[in-house]
Amino acid sequence: MEIAATLNPVTCLMEPPRSLILDDLAWGTIAPGFAIVALFGCCWWRPT
Repeated sequence: MEIAATLNPVTCLMEPPRSLILDDLAWGTIAPGFAIVALFGCCWWRPT
């Protein structure tokens, strides 16, 4: 179950805000959240 949670992109999006509240600036936890948002942004962004 832990492997599934690790690979789930929603978990990567929920951990950074949680980390900011609990651990201050833990960039090792925050960076994957930025990466997921950037990846999804690049996949769905279409110039008009």
